[in-house]
Parts: sequence; structure tokens; C-alpha cells
Amino acid sequence: MTILATSIPSVKRIPQQCRVAVAKTFTTIMRNCSVVGTKEQEIRAWKLQFLFPKCVLRIQPEIRGGKKKKLRRNESLRAGLLERLKRWNDGEVDVLWAEACKLYASGARQVATSLRASNIRRATECAQDARYGKAVASLLSLGTCPVTEETLKEMKSKHPEALPPTLPVSGLLPDAVRFDTDLVRKKVDGFPAGSAAGASGTRPQFLKDILACPNKAAGADALMSLTNLANHMSPFIAGAPLMALVKAGGGLRPIAIGETIRRLVSKCCCEATTEEAKVIFGPLQVGVATQGGAEASVHAVRKLAQEFGDDPGKIMLKVDFSNAFNMVDRTVMLAQVYEKLPGLYRWVEYCYSNPAHLFFGSCVLRSAAGVQQGDPLGPLLFSLVLHPLALKIEAEFPDLDLCVWYLDDGTIIGSVEDVHKVFELIQAEGPALGA
Repeated sequence: MTILATSIPSVKRIPQQCRVAVAKTFTTIMRNCSVVGTKEQEIRAWKLQFLFPKCVLRIQPEIRGGKKKKLRRNESLRAGLLERLKRWNDGEVDVLWAEACKLYASGARQVATSLRASNIRRATECAQDARYGKAVASLLSLGTCPVTEETLKEMKSKHPEALPPTLPVSGLLPDAVRFDTDLVRKKVDGFPAGSAAGASGTRPQFLKDILACPNKAAGADALMSLTNLANHMSPFIAGAPLMALVKAGGGLRPIAIGETIRRLVSKCCCEATTEEAKVIFGPLQVGVATQGGAEASVHAVRKLAQEFGDDPGKIMLKVDFSNAFNMVDRTVMLAQVYEKLPGLYRWVEYCYSNPAHLFFGSCVLRSAAGVQQGDPLGPLLFSLVLHPLALKIEAEFPDLDLCVWYLDDGTIIGSVEDVHKVFELIQAEGPALGA
């Protein structure tokens, strides 16, 4: 846990001249992580995977100045990375780790900046990556909150303690969904440019770079090892750094930045179960496996508002559960996954059967309930828990003009009497689901 809790920033991209060497070394690391061995061997393999970005791919100390100093900085990055890579391969892992910890022990790169300056810097980075929507959003961002006693208290309240979930099965587990190299490459390429790293510092761009290294054989070998790792996996990657985003209406929104390999596996799981999810949720839940679901809901509401806007016998109920993702009952969630999407069960049990560590500054919080915001599987898992309630509303009130959900946001339109009864039903049965 010390490795993941230690913040050491990694480079945003691997220099072109370094990619083949880095790809070969990291392929060996991934291969060792997917080999079945003793518990000590597995822990050692994952420890090396988490250490590699922070020991080898860490950011160089800045050399400020003009164009000439920028060229020197780039050359220093390449030379420093290759030098650290050679030392890693020579077995100097512990020495490299000690050097990285010493360099960043006092937060050497943390510079106090105003919110405006921070937003401009972030917007510039997004624009350079052609993420123009994110660039605009960055300019309007209210920023993140520093770690204080007050913010820590609010983050703890949003991640309540809970008993470990009751597993729905003992003995033989269902077969896990399997991924091929084409799906893994597709999902690696699907990470947006500039995607953040998890606690280990492994950025999604890092995987893109090694799969696209100039040596095609090395890239293909890396892809095969990554695919094997995605199909093998381990529970060591369920933790995540935690950010507290300021909400426009007040309060904080917790965002967990999961490990890149975890996000990759979850993205593959989503893709592999898209058709099954469409059958499960149908038109009731449009936040999962439904392209343009939000837009369709808005158009439906507008049409009904025009049709019934002057009818005093009709009413609309908007539902938005408070802190919903962090509150859902994991026992119910695991039971729903086991029943409806058994191919995902082993992976979901890995990630959610035990509390995970959330690193908020120097503090460690426990994620013991709900799904982590930032997990690509989170919307699907949350919707599985909520869906029985949505089905019950549809069955008991067939005369509703509209009953549609976008994750935890529900829109109910119908007679005043029916909608009032729906409200009472949600109040009565929602808390049992953790919603």
C-alpha cells in the first residue's frame, strides 16, 4: 500500500526512441503478473508493476527556460529514462525507488497556483491533446478541494462503512468472460488522450505507446501479454486515488481514479456484455448500452410536456438519489451480476467483495459500499441494482405516460395519483437497495 499511497508523477508520453526498450521490459513484467504461482510470487510481480512507472517513468525535474533549454529538457528526459531503465533491468529496483521517494518526499513539484491559472494550464493541456470539450470544461471548473479536516469528513461521509457483502454463490464459480487481442487493443485505443493515471502512475497513454512502438514484434508481444493479463487479473488493483471536485450547487463530488489496467478490464467487460445489457434494461434504463439515451429522454419529456402541459391531472416526478453510486448495497449488486451477467461475476467479486483503499492526500479511506465513481463498470453495476425497482414501477403502474431512467436520474410522468404512489414506492424500497 505504501507504493500506491506515494504520489510520484509519471511522464505523459514515452519518447519515441525509448518505446521499444520500455515495451520489452514492461512486457516481461506483465507476463510475470499473469503467471500462476505462489502468493509471494504474485505479490512480488504486482509490486514490480506498480513500481515501474514511479521508478522508471517518473517526470524529470524541470529545466526552465527558452527553446534551447526545452531541447535539453527533452534530451534529459530520454537519457534519464533509458538510464533508469538499464538500472531497473540490472536489478537496482530498491535503489531507484529510494531515489524517487527522496526526490518527491517534500512535494517538490507542487506549486501553489490560483484556480484561474490552474484552469488555464489544464485547458491548454486538453487543447494540445485535441480534447476541446474538456478544455472548455476546464476553464469553467470550480477546481478540487485541498485535503483538510472538513473535506476529509465529507469524503468519509460519502464513503460509508459497511459489512462485507454476502456472496451469492459458494464453490464452483461461473466461467469468466474472455477477451481477445482485438478487443483489448480497441479499448486501449479508446482511452481519451490525456486520461489520468491511477495510484501506480500507469497512464493509459503508456499502454498506447508500447503497443505502437516502432518494433512491431515487440508491440505484438506486449499486446499478447496485456491480453493475458486482462484475462488473468488480480485483486491488488481495486484501490484508487480520490479527488474531491467542487459541485456548482455546493458540496463535493468524490471521483476515484482507478488503476489503468482495472479500467481497461472494466471497459472490455462493458463491450463484451453490450448486447446482454440491452436485453436486460430495454427502454427503461437508457444510461447503459443505449447510444443517445439522454437525448431520447429529453425529447420524450418535451413532447409529453407539450401534450399535457395544461392538464391539471398530469404531473412529472424527477428522481435523483443522493450519493447513489457510493451507497448501493454490494450484496444486492453481486447477486444481480451473478444472476444476469454471470460472465462478469469473478471480476466484480475481485473488485467489490472486500473494501478497497482510496488515497485522499496522505489519508486512506475505505471504499466498503457502492461502486466507485470512475469505474467504467460502475454505471452498469449501479443500474443492475436499481433495475428491479424500475421494473416494479412499470408493472404496478402500467398507465404511466413515461417511466425512464438515466442511471440514478428518473423521470416519471402520469396521473397525479399514480405518480404520488410511485413516489411512495421509491421512498419505501429505495433505501433497501442502498439508493
